Amino acid sequence: MTEVYGRKSKGSEKMNQNSYVNAAVRKIQCSDKKKKEIKQQLLQDVKKEMEHGKSIHEVIGDLGTPEQIAEMWNKKVSEEEKKKFKKQRRMKIVGIVLGVLVCAGLLIYFFVPKSYPIETHGIYTEEQVEKKVKDTITMLDNGEYQNLYDCGTKGMQKVLNKKMLEAAKHEVGDNWGQRKSFGKIYMAETKQKGNLYAVAQTTVEYENVSVTYTVSFDSDLKLAGLYMR
Repeated sequence: MTEVYGRKSKGSEKMNQNSYVNAAVRKIQCSDKKKKEIKQQLLQDVKKEMEHGKSIHEVIGDLGTPEQIAEMWNKKVSEEEKKKFKKQRRMKIVGIVLGVLVCAGLLIYFFVPKSYPIETHGIYTEEQVEKKVKDTITMLDNGEYQNLYDCGTKGMQKVLNKKMLEAAKHEVGDNWGQRKSFGKIYMAETKQKGNLYAVAQTTVEYENVSVTYTVSFDSDLKLAGLYMR
């Protein structure tokens, strides 16, 4: 056993078999499905070692640190798995950035009984919201990112830029083609932390792809959330 494998990894003093395996699996670049398979295999290996009376530190010394295990597996996984990992990571990042600001919370409210008809509080009208939804999607289709930025809340403006928006579009498809039609726009009001929002969802048909948008606006009709899939 070489010295490097006997060295404790950072935080190993607090590790148990689950945290040890999880730390390794997090660093392996493959699909979530493959990670589950690897995790089960690693847990079995660790359990077998510990059944022989070894402590977690001795197991780390024998099997390697989480970083070393991940490095070994990253050399073994196929290129296809690595591509899946990169795609999943990009989708998670895009989903978080475009959704977490407001839309994530609003989506929960939108699909449970805490939503209200769109004109309940007299702030929004169906015509206003429908126009804002279509204008937002049109600006996105035309690459009018500065206009989208100007229409956003301060929170949304942090991610309403060409790089993030084109990355989000790329995750849906490489070549959308021209827009063919808007689907029916479903909308509702919802309250979050005392603030009122309009949330709308619609599916838009393009030549090569169908895109479902969830768009939200604050009480000033500023773009507060944007999610596409």
